[in-house]
Amino acid sequence: MSIHGHEILNFLVEKEPTAEELKVHVAATYGSEVKFHTCSTEEMSLEELIVFLEKRGKFVLMDGRLVADPEKICSHND
Repeated sequence: MSIHGHEILNFLVEKEPTAEELKVHVAATYGSEVKFHTCSTEEMSLEELIVFLEKRGKFVLMDGRLVADPEKICSHND
């Protein structure tokens, strides 16, 4: 199963989780074997996706929480 990174970004916008809360959410929602893709990359683990998104400025770490900026999320449908 491959989930688009937008799903994770939307969760960050809604919940502003800690990294651990994000891991728990992903495992509970998608299972432990899930892979992620974006507009330009495929077959990423959650850790790889987080690095990918952080490098592109899609979210920041504030007070231990992952906070995404909705303005920086592209709005196309996958």
